[in-house]
Amino acid sequence: MVLKNNISISLAHFGLVKLFVIFFISMHSSYAQQNICVGSITNYKVDELENGGNGTLGSTYQWMVVNPLFQGIITFTSPPNTNAITINWLNTPPGTYTLKVVETNSVGCNSVQNMQISIFNIPQIDLSDQLVCVDPSTGQFINPVLLQSGLSNTQYSFQWFRNGVLISNNSNVVVTTSGNYTVIATHLLSGCTTTSSALISISSAPIATVSVDNPFNDTQLIQVTLVSGFGEYEYALNNGSFQDAANFTVEEPGVYQVTVRDKKFCGETTLTAHVINYPKFFTPNNDGYNDFWNIIGLPPNYNAKVSIFDRYGKLLYQFNPKYSNWNGQYNNNSVPSTDYWFTIDYSDELNRKFSFKSHFSLIR
Repeated sequence: MVLKNNISISLAHFGLVKLFVIFFISMHSSYAQQNICVGSITNYKVDELENGGNGTLGSTYQWMVVNPLFQGIITFTSPPNTNAITINWLNTPPGTYTLKVVETNSVGCNSVQNMQISIFNIPQIDLSDQLVCVDPSTGQFINPVLLQSGLSNTQYSFQWFRNGVLISNNSNVVVTTSGNYTVIATHLLSGCTTTSSALISISSAPIATVSVDNPFNDTQLIQVTLVSGFGEYEYALNNGSFQDAANFTVEEPGVYQVTVRDKKFCGETTLTAHVINYPKFFTPNNDGYNDFWNIIGLPPNYNAKVSIFDRYGKLLYQFNPKYSNWNGQYNNNSVPSTDYWFTIDYSDELNRKFSFKSHFSLIR
């Protein structure tokens, strides 16, 4: 038997090829150390520098893993040249195992070589997607997000990426910007790596305004306009069902409440809409119903003046609709049932001037 003084043992681990060289070989055994991860598939070879890589001419090789917990599969890489094998470690649990190869040469002499293999668990990191509520004006996080690896920075190295760009080498990272975050953790002793990713998305409460088109029309449109916000919003009128459309068609004058809320529950706002119109008739007979006539739905901060005229243009009454109304009298005398005309002159909160003229019926 020829005594060899350097035996090469190689392995493939996660696509990386490492070379282990044993410098001291006896007739019986020798040791090298290898660290791998649970579930690895590794390649091993002895005497690869001899006989064109097929091992010592005339020798045969017997491989085994010495440990009853071994649950993998050993296959020869290129039979019948049995100096090279592949081991799929499958569900072999973490621990220390001895890979043993017995070489029998052409004259029947045996030599034994051993490699000690330590199997480590692949580290586990469970990042999860998160929705972050932000300021609706600036988009800044209301509360920063801490992404944690849960692993020791003395045993692992880390690479954190945001949208593919390296941002940190710490075990944890504070997030103040939305994006796709990925961490790669590497066990310093074994080289085992794990990757976990999380999508950090944002949403916000809305900032919005409301307006009403075509005042004094029988049908009017309440329209919500988003000023700022980072969410998807839905809308409800007077605590009704929510809808995706930002407008409502109404036929009754009055004060309406429009709720705008973020679909991802980062907040909502309630807006007040004033639908301005007037009664088409009134019945001032002191029965408690429709005894007075006034403009309906006029915002309280509008400055307005209403003038009532008879069919000949005679001014019968003037009043501020915020504080008064018309009871169907002129100089404390009841006027007859007929149609009456009115004008309303008003200015809004921006001091824009408006005027409207129409008529209504007095019925006794």
